[in-house]
Amino acid sequence: MPDAGRIIQGLADQYGEHGLLINLPVLKKLRQALRAEDFRITVTLARPVNQPGKSYLMNIQPGNWTQRNFGLAFDIGTTTVYGILIDLNTGLVLARAGDYNGQIAYGEDVISRIVQAEKPDGLDQMQGLVVTTINPLIAKLLAQAKPPAGNGHATIDRDEISSITLAGNTTMTHLLLGLEPYNIRRAPYVPVTTFLPPMRAADLGLDLARHTVALPYPCISSYVGGDIVAGVMGSGMYRTDKITLYIDIGTNAEIVIGNKDWLACAACSAGPAFEGGGITHGMRAAHGAIEDFSINPETLEPMNITVGNKPVAGICGSGLLAIVATLLEHGVLDPSG
Repeated sequence: MPDAGRIIQGLADQYGEHGLLINLPVLKKLRQALRAEDFRITVTLARPVNQPGKSYLMNIQPGNWTQRNFGLAFDIGTTTVYGILIDLNTGLVLARAGDYNGQIAYGEDVISRIVQAEKPDGLDQMQGLVVTTINPLIAKLLAQAKPPAGNGHATIDRDEISSITLAGNTTMTHLLLGLEPYNIRRAPYVPVTTFLPPMRAADLGLDLARHTVALPYPCISSYVGGDIVAGVMGSGMYRTDKITLYIDIGTNAEIVIGNKDWLACAACSAGPAFEGGGITHGMRAAHGAIEDFSINPETLEPMNITVGNKPVAGICGSGLLAIVATLLEHGVLDPSG
């Protein structure tokens, strides 16, 4: 029997895996992997949710590697990209890291990013910027992670990452995958796709092994993205009888309400509220931003509290609210403003 046939037959007989698909990169490793440990192997499978009954054989390793199964999860935010490294056997988070999205140099909101992506070579530029944000974070996560005692090696290698999940709003997802977001900002606001199949992380430019599966979360519409789908799934609200309210407030804000029988969602831009949008000296909550404000009741001297206790550079959203509230409290402003 051919080597590939041995794998297919063995997985069908022992684990009930039928409809198995093996691609060329795995076939190239097959002969040596099977014989290196006398036909004792570990395989990694991916099961697309939209293709029931089918499994993709993504990797094959000689010997028993079942205790060394790790994954990455990334939130691709408009402002911030945040990732964690997880032991997929235990669910234990082994490392966390985040950084500003490199695309922010071309605008702080999704519309600005779409406009930039529409320029010549702009889409490739936007895709490259988010990838070059993610790759250093992957390196940082691998450097920080310490597997539990008794789990083999003291460090984690890139080859041991089985999958990376990627959740972002619809525009961020399009830009990460290099899909044109042109119609997301134009009526009737149609994305290229809302469902994303599993793909190889390396094909996106991510610095991971060829076998690592990238799993982008599906989106719902142009302004309800995979980050909300991930939140709904993670919270479990879609499985409960209780009416649950889920709120995600970032550069974009979404609110979901419902239970296992129904879900409704609304979305809007929230970045300006955090970043002092429309204010002459508005800024995000970076060093030097006024984040709180008070007035000495005896001397009536104003006092600014800035992020990082740095010299005043501007006002962020919380600072703006604090200033207005304090001025109202001291009668400098009346309720009409």
